[in-house]
Amino acid sequence: MISAGAIQGLNIKNAISIETVETPVSKAEALKFSKSNSQRKGCYAPASMHKDCDKRIVQAHTLSKSSSLKAIADPSNHVMGVVMNLPSLMRNNGRCVPEKIGINQASTFTGFCAVHDRILFSCLENEKFTGTDEQCFALMFRSLSKEIYAKEGRCAVFRFC
Repeated sequence: MISAGAIQGLNIKNAISIETVETPVSKAEALKFSKSNSQRKGCYAPASMHKDCDKRIVQAHTLSKSSSLKAIADPSNHVMGVVMNLPSLMRNNGRCVPEKIGINQASTFTGFCAVHDRILFSCLENEKFTGTDEQCFALMFRSLSKEIYAKEGRCAVFRFC
């Protein structure tokens, strides 16, 4: 057990040594990296399914286009969303500003090949949502895959900086 006195006497600066090297990055370099990082592609299907992967990565929706996005879209098939990338932040002075996004691009990431996107999520795209175990699992798996994709992108940013 650690005593309160030991914690009070701990000097965090001495306990953790983090070496930082600050090298300025040009605006052009940052934009180039941001673009390539946002265009990363991969198939997040379970490893046991990879033998069937067709390598043609698609824009996978995290929200079902057929049941969710169409329901909240305006007559021109656009929804409001926040684009989280460097060009958008630069355009909006570092602020996250909602903007119109077409439902084909809204809530998407390049995280599944066409075959696995169809196999894994057809229960969401082609069936009425009734909350079956299969549908709930598919929602959870798609959300988890998107989060892993996003975290990998953030890790790439830290390596870049």
